[in-house]
Amino acid sequence: TTDNGGPTQLCAVQGSSNRHRGGKCTVWEGGTTGDALISGPVLDFPSNRFDGLMHAVDWLPTLAAIVGARPNGKRLDGVDQLGALLGADPSPRTEVFVGYAKYESSWYGPAVRWKNWKLLQGHSGGPEDPENFLPGTPEPATGGDAQANYILYDVDRDPYETTDISLYNPLIVQILQTKLREYSKTYVPPIANDPDCTPFRGIVNNSEFGRVWSPWCSELIVYN
Repeated sequence: TTDNGGPTQLCAVQGSSNRHRGGKCTVWEGGTTGDALISGPVLDFPSNRFDGLMHAVDWLPTLAAIVGARPNGKRLDGVDQLGALLGADPSPRTEVFVGYAKYESSWYGPAVRWKNWKLLQGHSGGPEDPENFLPGTPEPATGGDAQANYILYDVDRDPYETTDISLYNPLIVQILQTKLREYSKTYVPPIANDPDCTPFRGIVNNSEFGRVWSPWCSELIVYN
């Protein structure tokens, strides 16, 4: 699977092929939808394409199900997608908290996907190019703010997010606005310049494992 969405002129030049609007540093589909490939003799979905909704956090419970392990402890954010990948069940995931994007000093979002609907809070999903740049908020905005501007798309019919249909679907806006409020209750912001973590060094030549992506935190940090 890709590390992030497609490249943009402003934020990143790397990423998977970009067939959507925006890229890294945005909550547009180009920054939140990534290409992935999975292969195996028991997979069974039409046209070799998985049409269900899936999030990166779903891999943990899915791989655990494949090997017969049962995760315990805190409730996982991910859901088991094994039945869907085997073609026996529809995807158990109907929504994704897209979260926030940050570029320089501006935050964009939050955004949420529910079935074919996607709601973005604010006036923009993030920078795309120098000619199409709208500033976001100086800090992550509280999701579901009743006074905020909202942009709604039907990403099945409009995957490039060209037409805002929020005025024509007030009930959908209300439903997704409520979902954003619920996600905001458990949202944990990233820690910038965490003093417990050394700067990320990328690929290093480890004496025990050879060339590896170096972990940059010396201990596991658990957020309550």
